[in-house]
Amino acid sequence: MSYRRDSHLLMATRLKTRGLCHELSPVAITRRSALFCGTERQPTLRTVTPLHIAAKEKCHLAIPILLTGGADIDAKDDDGRSALFYGIEENDLPTVDALWPKDESVLHIAAEEASPEVLRLLLEYGANINLLSQYERTPLHCATISGRVDNMKELVKSGADVDMGDHDGETALQYAAKGGDLDAIKILFDAGADVNKQNVSTKFTALYQAAYSGETAVVKVLLEWSADVSLAIVGGWSPLHAAADNLAIAMMLLEKGADSNLQKADLWTPLHLAAYWSKADVIEKLIVVGHADHNKPNSDGMSALHLAARECDLRVVISLWHHGANLNLLDKQGMTPLHLAISSSAEIVKFMLDNGGDYKLKTGDGHSCLSLLNSEHDDPDRIKVLEMLLGLEDPEVLRSVWDFADMVHLYWQAIKETGSVKVLKILVRKEPRLLDEISREGYTGLETCLRNKWDDDGAAMAACLVEIGVGPFKRPRPGAESCFELGIVARRRPRLSFLDASIQIISDMRQPESPDLDLGFKELPIITELNKPEIWEILKPLIPVVSSATDQDGWNLEHFIHQAGDRVPLNPNQSLLSSLTETPKAMVMPLMWQPLTTEEKAPFHITRDGCEVEFAWFCGEFCDQTLANMGWNVWSVGYHGNDGSIFEEASRGKHKSERKFGIGFTVGCGINFYREEYYFTLNGNVVGTS
Repeated sequence: MSYRRDSHLLMATRLKTRGLCHELSPVAITRRSALFCGTERQPTLRTVTPLHIAAKEKCHLAIPILLTGGADIDAKDDDGRSALFYGIEENDLPTVDALWPKDESVLHIAAEEASPEVLRLLLEYGANINLLSQYERTPLHCATISGRVDNMKELVKSGADVDMGDHDGETALQYAAKGGDLDAIKILFDAGADVNKQNVSTKFTALYQAAYSGETAVVKVLLEWSADVSLAIVGGWSPLHAAADNLAIAMMLLEKGADSNLQKADLWTPLHLAAYWSKADVIEKLIVVGHADHNKPNSDGMSALHLAARECDLRVVISLWHHGANLNLLDKQGMTPLHLAISSSAEIVKFMLDNGGDYKLKTGDGHSCLSLLNSEHDDPDRIKVLEMLLGLEDPEVLRSVWDFADMVHLYWQAIKETGSVKVLKILVRKEPRLLDEISREGYTGLETCLRNKWDDDGAAMAACLVEIGVGPFKRPRPGAESCFELGIVARRRPRLSFLDASIQIISDMRQPESPDLDLGFKELPIITELNKPEIWEILKPLIPVVSSATDQDGWNLEHFIHQAGDRVPLNPNQSLLSSLTETPKAMVMPLMWQPLTTEEKAPFHITRDGCEVEFAWFCGEFCDQTLANMGWNVWSVGYHGNDGSIFEEASRGKHKSERKFGIGFTVGCGINFYREEYYFTLNGNVVGTS
């Protein structure tokens, strides 16, 4: 039975506030009871029953009338609470007496609330003082968790079992210890609680709970009551393990004889944990007071110094070293603390190198300190470590010659993975032979940069290689493309920094015909594509040398110069321009289209129904359209039929024509040289220009 809080019945039941509790005649009360207990539609708003309101308002005369009329004593409101709960909450003895169905579980509710009188009443009625609730807790557990000290006193005085455990076997003392409740602890201890009682599932003790929770005052009291500092929980954790991040508690435990070399299941000692948690002050006391073994290994063979090096704490490293920790101790992977510090802290690496750390030792899988170094994005700390390892930071510190294989490993890592220009420069400065290295794929470092990187990702690295001496115009193998040719073929953005570095070489030499430069016909057409008019004054002597050369389409250099316009401030030789170029004989298919054809250069046939395409496009000669949509890359423009957009060197449509096309449409494109614009047509009508 329930009703809406905003209904007229709500006002009718506020008996106390209306002054009706003692004035209603039995007939009136019965009538109201009938109203309360009659059938009514389920509420749509927050629901309570008249019995809840009577209990909240302490309307003692109404409660028996409602019960006689059939009110459900167990009905719950939206908070899941019965009318009895509110009687206990208000410490209202008459209401509790009227509503209590002699169900002993209400004792737990009373224990949690500030209602010692109700608690006493329930106990007088003979409630089971050690009854377990639905959460398998006794009333004493509930009172302790809620911090109801007066209720605890009442329960203890009435004979509550102070050592009884909950569903995990946890006692009231353990709850009080981790909650830091000294008053509750004193009550329980005075009642004879076992200070060393362990719970069933985890073997926790009150001392362990207090140490783990950082409750210094509680630990002090428990130790005064002879708490056992050696009792370990499941997994072998002792109270000292739990206190390895708390100096005050650790000191109290050590003074009571806690074993600083006790190992838990994974063989970690308190010293391992203090190093892992970067607690230099605790480490000092564990070693000085507790005589901790600073070289003791855990299950991975790691000492406290290994952990300190890995966690990048110089203070802890210095403290452990000062007390004699071995800088060259090997763990089960064959790694020393120095190996672990290589990729984490330049300060620690320097300290270890200066104090006897053996940088020549290799790990179990053959890695040296140098090959372990992984410097991403020119991280300053790791660059400093590299300089220290190579002896470049201090010329007076002479490191032994590293294995060339280690240098090679780091060289290719910088080129292929990290893109660290600074690492590359440092390595080549130390070992110039690296520039002659060939990858497993058969490419030089410069070729690898240009082949493996999209957009301008490899441009900075490639430019760096050119600046430190790699010739961009030389062909690494007979018939191979020069790196300059590779560099011009662009995806989303041209590799401008690499191209600029290459052009700078020509400017510096000012002798383009020099054999050392190895500049030839294939490179010059590329330079016509760049907006570098000033370079052509230097290149002019080379033009006659290559005048007779042509590309696969019959284009000679003069054709390219003529096409370049203002980019090349030279007048083309008209006689050379009169030579005929080849006419198109095949349609070159991008790799994206390969499933549509059996040959890369299939003959170009016009079928009767027309050639079905999804886009029309223009692109420059050096635009890489492999696996790309036309217009998405630099030096390309594409009109796409699926959405009608015109893409100009971008993956988002620059112009929205709103004119889609598909099968049966005629699509065209062209260039108006007089107006210097391109255009696309759809069924004979211009749909976009730029």
